[in-house]
Amino acid sequence: MKSKLPLQYWLLLVGVLLLVTWFGARRLNSDGVWFDEWWSLYDAGASYFGAPKSPLEIWNQLAASDVTEMPVYTLTLAAWGNTVGWTEYTARALSLLAGVFAVAVVFRLGWLISGKRLVGLGAAVTMGSSVWFIYYLHEIRRYTFFALLVALFLLLYVRIMHTRRPASPLLYVCFLLATAGLLYAHPFASIFVGVIGVWHCANGVRLQLLRERPTPKWWMTLGMALLAGVLLLPWANVFLNGLQFMQARARIPILQNVEPISLTSELLTIFSNASVGLFLVLAFFSLREKKARWLWLLFAVVWALNMVAYRLILTNELRMSIDLLPVLALIAGFGVYQLAKLRVPPALVLSLWIASAVLVEGNFELTRLIQRTPPQPIREMAQALTPYLSEGDVMLNVVGEGGVSAMHQHPIEQYFGSLPGREEIVEMETQPSVQAYVQSLQQKVGDAQRIWLTYSPQWISTEWSLMMYMFDQWNIYRCTTLVDNADMRIMGFGRIDPNTPAWTFDGIEGRIIGTPLVNGDRLDVWTGFSVAPDVPPDTYSFGLHLLDSTGTLRAQFDAGVPNGVGCQLAQMSMAGLPAGEYSIHLLIYNWRTGERLIGTAPNGTTGDSLAVATVER
Repeated sequence: MKSKLPLQYWLLLVGVLLLVTWFGARRLNSDGVWFDEWWSLYDAGASYFGAPKSPLEIWNQLAASDVTEMPVYTLTLAAWGNTVGWTEYTARALSLLAGVFAVAVVFRLGWLISGKRLVGLGAAVTMGSSVWFIYYLHEIRRYTFFALLVALFLLLYVRIMHTRRPASPLLYVCFLLATAGLLYAHPFASIFVGVIGVWHCANGVRLQLLRERPTPKWWMTLGMALLAGVLLLPWANVFLNGLQFMQARARIPILQNVEPISLTSELLTIFSNASVGLFLVLAFFSLREKKARWLWLLFAVVWALNMVAYRLILTNELRMSIDLLPVLALIAGFGVYQLAKLRVPPALVLSLWIASAVLVEGNFELTRLIQRTPPQPIREMAQALTPYLSEGDVMLNVVGEGGVSAMHQHPIEQYFGSLPGREEIVEMETQPSVQAYVQSLQQKVGDAQRIWLTYSPQWISTEWSLMMYMFDQWNIYRCTTLVDNADMRIMGFGRIDPNTPAWTFDGIEGRIIGTPLVNGDRLDVWTGFSVAPDVPPDTYSFGLHLLDSTGTLRAQFDAGVPNGVGCQLAQMSMAGLPAGEYSIHLLIYNWRTGERLIGTAPNGTTGDSLAVATVER
């Protein structure tokens, strides 16, 4: 195999790496930190959790509190974050950097195994533009590191054992470090290294049967692998504790479906960007190459053992098998090469692969295969609600069917913790009976006058109708819809208590819900109305007038009076108004004629414009 890379392939490889960088960089700040990322940052000692942690403190933290995590990524993240900063963007950039390196290593690995540069290029493109890989390019998680270390481990092993070039002592040291790093990257790494180890030993036995002695390279490689295994012994007890934790976590229903056929189908779907047919064509033609059959066998054995592990820990999270992504990419690379020999243009095949990634990236159903419990946009919810929250408000985050309430707690604390009001999570997962759910909901609402509901519409809430019914029973009505899109909905509800004082206008009772809120140049006033049945429908409107100390009208809001019971978030601009005290007046009028109704305030004052509140500018 020629060791030099022609300029054409250098340019193509740079283009692939730029494409991978684009896929990852465009999403580095596209969403907020979610549950697993929060733990990554906490374990690594991010600055907003306190003083930086030493490597020993991180080791002890993982061993004591996060037993399913392994130290390599966390220690690297700590060094990275303490150097470049702890924003979402900078912390995620580490995963992107590892991902770009992983694609470059897979290119070199494919070239080394096959002796064909096109195999390496095909593997790099299919891996780098797989939505499975792309998803983790912007996650503060260990999975691009896992893929990188698998590719590096295979590259060094093939370089030592399957090339004629002599192996230097430095190469063996690198193999030792790569193997140890891989073992400390993820619990499933032991399966992958173990399979290669058995393979290696089987080759040694085969040589003995052929009455040939294993070479010094064979012995040195075996020795380095065993030494790496010895280095893992300090973590052995933590590993067993992590196994017990995963078995206990199996109470989460969405993670319990461990079916080999469906899991295999899902694995191929997320790797191939839902273009399973295209991958199967590549895989079929790859079988024409003897070296690709070795990769097929490696995939089959590791995947079978991974599914045994899934059964053991009762989970079905495909991210734990991301070590197979470089293997699948190499198989695809061989397929690209074989199709090229049949005069099928590689550019056409790889363009179809990239196009499929662009088309399906971000698809919610595909994302649910990659990450079983994709997070709600908690950061964006907090950003949208920040100008509206005040003391006494309560924010209820609704977790739909298939969601896991525990995974929302830390992100909500992260983004809502410094904001006014209370934050609560509403779900049926831990309240399986209607009675328990209603009791929990009532406790979380409490005596709040203003309630905000936040949820992601992709997660269907089977108890939504029950919640709305109970709100109606508790005199809580929707006042505004702040956000309504495919990613999130935010609704504001107000309590219209008939037992509280009201401003009455001939059968129309008006109330101010909570305290009016001045936010910069905007004044928010929540108004609730109870309209008697004998009041003509669609006849009256209400007005809120903002008066200064001289009684001059400075701003106003007008809207229709609801039929029956309802409320409205009224907003008025205070831009340009001087500092001072202002009064808010309520009036009811016939919108056709402009005739005002005479009203009575709770203190007995009468008139066609009644003061309901005062605010300070």
